[in-house]
Amino acid sequence: MQGDGRVRLQFPNSPVRPNVLDAYEQLTGKYVIQDNTIQGNIFLSVRDPVAKEEAIRLIETTLLINGFTIVPVDDKTVKVLGSGRKA
Repeated sequence: MQGDGRVRLQFPNSPVRPNVLDAYEQLTGKYVIQDNTIQGNIFLSVRDPVAKEEAIRLIETTLLINGFTIVPVDDKTVKVLGSGRKA
């Protein structure tokens, strides 16, 4: 994160676990419970820094279109399920 609170998202062909989910956990301040079937890489690269809220939305959207499911557990926790897994 930059000094102005903006975030640079550079995940070119990056592993979902740990790279992307660690960044998501850091940005949201939430605990991320990870399904043990989570594997694979995603591509998310944004040229200019974006606001923290936008970075969170972009990561969530990228995970969703790549077959991952994000399920809220409570105010401080989400679980991320691999492709084909049910909440």
